[in-house]
Amino acid sequence: MANTQFIEVPLPEDARASHMDLELLKAMLHAIVCLHFEWSSESEKNIQELEHDGWSVHVGPTWLALCRRGQSLEQATGRTPDEAIARLYHEARFDTRYGCP
Repeated sequence: MANTQFIEVPLPEDARASHMDLELLKAMLHAIVCLHFEWSSESEKNIQELEHDGWSVHVGPTWLALCRRGQSLEQATGRTPDEAIARLYHEARFDTRYGCP
């Protein structure tokens, strides 16, 4: 731990963060740090091969929204929770309306 660097992130003055809020923020920031610094050489190789084949590759954090009903599962992703939920709502409603589970 002697070589471990730490950062401090101030919250807005009027923020009333609960213990759960702080745990969520800590987990999210840790995920961002891992995405930025912890790339394996295999991942780098895979990205380079995809780009060589003409793909544009983007890797980043995303929100995942899930809903279940019985054995049915719907899921959607988005850049924000609202976007993920809106996409999930659309998918679930589409399946319900057109006779899917």
